[in-house]
Parts: sequence; C-alpha cells; structure tokens
Amino acid sequence: MKKSAFILSLAAAALLPLSADSAGLESICDLTSQTAVSISDKTYRITYKTDPQQLIVSEPFTVHLLICTVEGIPFDGDLKVSAAMPKHKHGMNFAPKVSKLSPGSYQVEAMVFHMPGAWGYEFSLAEGGKTTRLLSDHLLK
Repeated sequence: MKKSAFILSLAAAALLPLSADSAGLESICDLTSQTAVSISDKTYRITYKTDPQQLIVSEPFTVHLLICTVEGIPFDGDLKVSAAMPKHKHGMNFAPKVSKLSPGSYQVEAMVFHMPGAWGYEFSLAEGGKTTRLLSDHLLK
C-alpha cells in the first residue's frame, strides 16, 4: 500500500469506532471527538473533520464525514459537497471528489480554500427522492 493511501486510510479510520459491536453500522453514528465538527437539522447529523486539521490557504485538504439520521441510522444516499465565501459571492476554484467509503462514511478530496476569510461548507444529501442541505461555517486565517 502506498504511504499516501495508508495515511488516508488511517485518517478515515480515526473517524470510525475502534471496534465493531452488535449494533453494526449504527455504531458509526455514536462518534464523539474533540477535533470533529458536528452539525444537524431535523433529519440528519453530520460529523466531520479535515486532514490536515489546520487548513492552509491554497493548499488541498480532505474532509472525512460520518452522516447519520438523527435516529442513528447511517445515511446511504448521494452526497455533494461544495464551499463558498458568502461575502465575496464566489465558491472554490476546483470541484472536490466525493467518495462513499461505506454507508454513513464519506471522504471528500481536493478541497481548496484559495483565500483567507469566512467560508461556508454546503453538504447536499440526496436520498429517497429528497435533497437536504446542511451548512457549516469555517474561518480561514
């Protein structure tokens, strides 16, 4: 395994519980982490963290996400991720690549915030003919 693939695997594994139990896939929804950000609405909860943790202007980064319903069921639909600077009325210069690792576990590569300031992530979740958007702010210094 290449070193970069191994590091990404370790980073993704850091979001998952250390051991599986009889709860099966639902156990991924019980994540608590001091370095992760959690957002939710009436239907879904998203917990995510970036790699690297400290983002650098114009440097690519990866986002690792766990997505579950508020009832604790892993999300198994389609995910789109983008980011924009609302005050500047523009988004990123590159389209990120979203990969589904398993139900509830996603990875977004090639995210780049090309200037400092207030950014907003937009997570679009599509499942069962319905699309839900969740937003999260990030201040890049």
